[in-house]
Amino acid sequence: MFIEKISRLVVVVKRVGAGLIGAGFAANIHANAYKRLPNVDVVAVYSRTAERAKKFAEDHGLKAWYTDMDELLERED
Repeated sequence: MFIEKISRLVVVVKRVGAGLIGAGFAANIHANAYKRLPNVDVVAVYSRTAERAKKFAEDHGLKAWYTDMDELLERED
């Protein structure tokens, strides 16, 4: 009975986007960990300095970087 119920279970996996706050050492660790998750896309990074945000985005293949945290948080993805 229990196995029968499990076999009828349908799992819907939704992709989610992750935005990183900060572009330092810990952000590198988090970005690399998120990339290993099958349903997570790292989509953007925020840093107080444009140079760090841009470099982090380039290093991790991100299309978006921000120096305004509100802009990052307003993203739909």
